[in-house]
Amino acid sequence: MSFARAVAVGVALCLLPVTARADSAKAWAAAKAGLPAKTNFVVGMDVAALTKLSLFKMAFPLLLSQKPDVKATLEVIKTTCKIDVLATVEGLVAGTDEAQKEGALYLQVKGIDDKALTSCVQAIAKSTGSTVSVTVDAGITEITVGKDKVFLTWVTKDVVVVSLESDKTQLQAWIGGKKAFAKSPAGLLAAKIDTKATIFAATAVGREIEGTKMKMKGGYGGLTSAKGNLAIDLHLLLPSAADAKTLADKASAELTGKINEPGLAPALKPVLESVTIKNASTEVVVKANVAEGQVLSIVGALMN
Repeated sequence: MSFARAVAVGVALCLLPVTARADSAKAWAAAKAGLPAKTNFVVGMDVAALTKLSLFKMAFPLLLSQKPDVKATLEVIKTTCKIDVLATVEGLVAGTDEAQKEGALYLQVKGIDDKALTSCVQAIAKSTGSTVSVTVDAGITEITVGKDKVFLTWVTKDVVVVSLESDKTQLQAWIGGKKAFAKSPAGLLAAKIDTKATIFAATAVGREIEGTKMKMKGGYGGLTSAKGNLAIDLHLLLPSAADAKTLADKASAELTGKINEPGLAPALKPVLESVTIKNASTEVVVKANVAEGQVLSIVGALMN
């Protein structure tokens, strides 16, 4: 991974505990205003709530172990720039097109601005002997390190947007939607989401449902964490109410069969029993409410 891209990814992955209450409200507001109509997938995260989860604390070090360049970048930024990047991201929203080849990441941050970020990149480049240039044109910052480039822009004082690819035109397209996202298929689904959830997502991308002849038209939902419990609320959109009922009945029967299997692991049974699958008009609604400790037990068993 290039130095420039590592810096961008490092900022995007700065999902460790912060002391102040945070959510993705500002990032979500900016994303709704800027994302284009071709956005087919959107996901948001309340970083503060997410990083308090024991599951996250278990998984994040494993993730960093798979990304040594990102881990090194986070350490260099903290050492060289005296900026604790790991406590700057309060929330994030990512939007992509159907093929997930274009898109942007809206990062809600605190304690850093364009000047501080530029100074940091220059300091790191100097300490590593890299050649760096930083230019600003029409509000878009271009950071070039060798042959690698990163484009970003501050849409508000608290929200910085990074394109998923090193492409200035793409970044402009993914911040210049002029509220077109709200009227798009994915935007209409996103309007149904509880965006105060720890993680929320919506997609208007159709997918064939494995084991059936039906095709999901899209979906939306989220995961909320509170007082040691995890609540999931997922909605799958089917072509018709009849399809929704058929799928819900089939999935519910399979779930019951799994719960009653003689060899089912004891830790898994209460988790599966918390799941409900029902149809509502053209939607299949899946809900679950489980203690985080129960999920940890399952994860621990699988890891062992």
